[in-house]
Parts: sequence; C-alpha cells; structure tokens
Amino acid sequence: MNTSQLTEKEINILEQLARNQKISQREIARNTGLSLGLVNLIIKKLAKTGYVKIKQLNRKKIEYILTPKGFAEKTKKTYNYILKITNKFLTIYSKLNNLIVESIKNGKTNFYIFADDEIYSLLMLIFKTLNNKNIKHTRIYKLPQNFNGSLNVLYLITDHTMKFRNSPNLVNLIQYLS
Repeated sequence: MNTSQLTEKEINILEQLARNQKISQREIARNTGLSLGLVNLIIKKLAKTGYVKIKQLNRKKIEYILTPKGFAEKTKKTYNYILKITNKFLTIYSKLNNLIVESIKNGKTNFYIFADDEIYSLLMLIFKTLNNKNIKHTRIYKLPQNFNGSLNVLYLITDHTMKFRNSPNLVNLIQYLS
C-alpha cells in the first residue's frame, strides 16, 4: 500500500494512537467522531499494512504501537500540513501587503481597521514592516454609517455579514482575499 493513500480517518486514528498507546477503541471513536466498528476496521487495516502493532497486555487491555512506518506517515502528514498553512499565510500576507502598498501609492494615509484578531495582527505586522511614520492606522470596534469622506482614508473590514458597499474608502478583506 502506498503511504499517500492513507485516508484522513486513518491519519486521525494514527494521531490518536501516537498520543496514547493504551487508548481504547471506544475512546478513539469518541475523539474522532467515527463509529466503534469503523475504528476497529481501520486499526486492523493499519496493523495489517504495517503502520501499527497491536500488543495484548492482558485479556482486556491492548496497546497500540506506531511502527516506524506509521510514525513516518504521521510526521509526513504533519509536515505537509505545516507547509500548506505556511503557504496560505504567505499568500494572505502578500495580498494584504500589496493592498496596503498600492493604497499608500494612491494617497491613502489613514487606515481604520475593523477586523478579526488574526487579520488585525497580520495588518499590524505589515504596517510595522513598512515603517512609514506618515501612515496612521487605528483599530475601530464599530463601523461608521458612511464610508465616503476624506480621500486619504481607507477602511479595512472583515465583517462577514456586511454586503459590499461601493465606496473607494472601503475594502472588505473577506471578499478581497477570496
């Protein structure tokens, strides 16, 4: 069996077994949301294909040991996940950075930010990196009724419920990043 063919369910069970070798199948089922029967089938398949060894401790107790092959697959999956998340982060960072730089080139000097904590933190990192003392940025906790006004103002928002308003002073970051 090719290691890249492991399903998400199988990987989830490998992760459960890596955390606790003496975990019961019932606990695995509870933690993963899978049925007890499916957990049993997957563990048997993982043992048959060499990802897990099953050791009988006594009549009622079983220990599941990740083999080097199982540990390598779990590590590979974690590494690929980290790469995927890092690439997403860099893409979002790059898009937001380009937005800010282009906005500054177009005369925007006052940025009002109504955003989720994660996006707000990323924007603060961008502003800090730009290190432009002429640029002001302020976090706001309530949106104004009207986004028109001074040409040097830009509102950056992540309001999921707000419909797009056509204003040169507003960027809905959810739409911008999608």
